[in-house]
Formats: sequence, structure tokens, C-alpha cells
Amino acid sequence: MLLGKDKDLEPRGPLAPLKKKWAELEPKKQKTITLLIVGLAIVVFAGLGYQSRHKHAKKTTKTPKPVTKEISLDTDMIEKSLFRQAQETINQQGKLIADLRKEIAKIKAAQAQQAKETSRGRQAIPAPPSNKKATRAKPVKPTRPVPQYYATPPPPPSFGPGGKKEKETNVIGGITFISNPLPTHESKKEEGKKKFQIYLPPSFMEATLLSGLDAPTTTSGKNNPVPVLLRIKDLAVLPNRVKANLKGCFVLAEGRGNLASERVDVRLLTLSCVSKHGEAVIDQPIKGYVVDEDGKAGLRGLVSAKFGALLARSLLAGFIGGVGEAVRSSAMTYNTTEFGTQTQMFSSNDAENIAKAGIGGGISEASKNLQKFYLQLAEQTLPIIQVGATKIVTVVISEGVKLEVKDAKVLM
Repeated sequence: MLLGKDKDLEPRGPLAPLKKKWAELEPKKQKTITLLIVGLAIVVFAGLGYQSRHKHAKKTTKTPKPVTKEISLDTDMIEKSLFRQAQETINQQGKLIADLRKEIAKIKAAQAQQAKETSRGRQAIPAPPSNKKATRAKPVKPTRPVPQYYATPPPPPSFGPGGKKEKETNVIGGITFISNPLPTHESKKEEGKKKFQIYLPPSFMEATLLSGLDAPTTTSGKNNPVPVLLRIKDLAVLPNRVKANLKGCFVLAEGRGNLASERVDVRLLTLSCVSKHGEAVIDQPIKGYVVDEDGKAGLRGLVSAKFGALLARSLLAGFIGGVGEAVRSSAMTYNTTEFGTQTQMFSSNDAENIAKAGIGGGISEASKNLQKFYLQLAEQTLPIIQVGATKIVTVVISEGVKLEVKDAKVLM
């Protein structure tokens, strides 16, 4: 019975030999084989998973093929646009032709009106008789047609060699009419052309004194003021904080000395400016004055007087003249009559008294003339006020002026 049971427990089927061999193996070997099989299975499963993921990534990264669309041009649209352009061109040309027709009609009407006026004027003037036979002739019929050259407009006036119109002569029935030349259209344009002007209101600007001056303080010196040249250094300040660019312009002025204030009063004369390219010029009279750095009108200067030596010489000449007059008086006697008249006589007729009188009189007269000469020199060398160049001043325009811009080319 036991043998029969053992036979029933034996493995059967295709895997029976493997199971038998597996049962015959030791437990350690079975364990080792089991671990190897499990590890191999894990490696196989990992490789299959990686391969499947790599294939999926390649499929997703494939770029789609560009889709090309065909664009077809509508031939009807091109024809329509060309038709519209042609239609607009035709309309513009039609307008131009209509305008030209109107102008031609106006010119024809003016010519016809002028022809009518000339024909009426010529028919109203009878032809004067040249002799007796002419007076007996029959009068000219009023229905006589006007010659063809009267109906056409007169030819354009001819110009002489000088560019002026020559006088036109018309002979009508023996009477000669001479028409004076009318002004040309170009001359009217030139006369009517307005010059470009810029208005400069009262303002002030910083300037540099380019030329120093020695201003005389005498009356004769004030009649002949000293010229002064200034150069605009900065922008001109106009009312309401508006500024004008006059930098680089020149201002010509004149100065007169004032001994009471020890200043030179400077009055503006002209303003001169030139454009950058030298094609426009401003040269205009202006009114104004100059203010010094201390804010007072006039330029503060140094008073210089050189007449001291001349006055000393004049004093010496007067002293010598007095000595000569005393020598002359010592040789003379004065007699006063009862009527108040005084006469001079030599105290004696000797040569000594005569010599004294002559020497004293000569010295006195010469000293008087020398004294006058020194006084005249002293008058010419009365005090002057000296002002140096390169001084920073302020130019003040006291009265608004229109600056006329002239078209002119300047040497550059």
C-alpha cells in the first residue's frame, strides 16, 4: 500500500524531470538558483520598460510636417484695381481739360472785348483830309469792315537792348499815337515784395567791450564822442522771460565823459548781425545805453588829469611877465592931469632908463603870450576818463526797433 501511494505522489507531465531534479538539489543551490531567476526576471522587465519608454519619447518628439497652403490670386481683383486707377486718371484729365477750356474761353472773351473797344475807338476818329480833293471825297461808310489786324490782339511789346520796353506807335488816319511803356510785372513784384523784418522789443543782453576808450570831459570833447565797439556775449532777455539769440552780433556805440560821476555815458548807435552762411545781414540803427557791472548806467573809469605841469608853466610865465612889467615901470614916471588922464614919461633920457624900459616891456609881453599858450594847452588836456577793453557790461535796448533782414552775400 505504501509503495502504491509513493508511486501516486511522483510528479507527472512535461515538467516532471525538472521537478525531480529540483527536488534532488540541495537547499542552498535551490536558494541560489531562485535568486538568479528572480534577478534575471527583474533585469528583463527593466529592459523592456526602458525600451517602451524610449520608443514613446521618439514618437512624441517627431516634428509635424509643415502644411503648405496654396494661395491663388484673384485675377478679377487685379483687373478691378487697374480699372479703378484708369478711371481716376481719366477723371483727373477730364477736370484738367475742363479747366483749360474755361481759361481759353475767358482769354477769347477778353480778346473779343479788347477788339471791340479798339474798333469803336478807331471808328470814332475821322481821318483828317490831306488836301482839297480829299475833302470833296465821299465820306467813309460806317458799315465798312474793320481790318483783320485790328481784330487780333496786339503783339507783345518788344524790349530794347537795355531791357526796357520800346515805345509803341500806332498810325490811324494820319494821326500818330505814341504809348508810353508800362511797368513790367516783375518790377511790380519787386516793388510789392515786403522785406522780412523782426521786431526787437526793449531788452538787455550781456556784452564784451572790445575797444577801450579815453573819454574827454570838456565841452569841446563832448561834441566829438569816442566810438566804442561791443560784442554780444549771451542771449538777449526780452519781456516775459523770452530770450532771443543775438550772440556774436556787434554793437557800435559812442561815449562821452562825465566828470561829476566819473563815468563814461555810452549811447548805442547800430546793431550788426550776419547769418552763419553769410547770406543774410542785419544792420539797423538802435537806441539804448550801457550799464556797468555795478548796475549803474555808464562805465566806471579812472580819471586822469595831465594839465598840472602846463598850469605850473603858465604860472611861471606870468611871474616872469610881472617882473618885466616892474622893471619897465621903474624907468617910467606917471603924470595925472586935472581931467584925470594919465601919461607915461621917462624919468630921465639916459640910456640906462631906456634899456630898463625896453627889457622890462619885452619880457612882459613875451610872458603874456607864453602864458596864453600854456593855458590853451591846459584846456586841451583837461581830465579824461579811462576805461579798459575786455570789460563785461550790459547792453540795454531802450526803444523797440524793427530789424530788417537784408539778402546779401558777405565775404567769408
